[in-house]
Amino acid sequence: MAEITNEDIIRRIEQTERLMEEVQQLGYERTNELGAKIERVASDTKDMVAAFNAAQGAFKVLEWIAKIAKPLMVITSTIGAAYLWSKGYRG
Repeated sequence: MAEITNEDIIRRIEQTERLMEEVQQLGYERTNELGAKIERVASDTKDMVAAFNAAQGAFKVLEWIAKIAKPLMVITSTIGAAYLWSKGYRG
């Protein structure tokens, strides 16, 4: 069996330290990549929520127009019929 010297132990410790530094660096890089992806998703989600809120506002306006349109059509039709009746129109 080979005897382990102090130099062997020091060399192995140095190798282990280098490997740990590489692993740590990869961890930092991966964490930064994930952070950037999370920020992009948050930004995209924010834009989607803003678009949804804008669309929701547009639908509210359309509902108001629809509520006004029916009585307006009845009034316009009544006025048009009264006008035609007064002119003696016989379709």
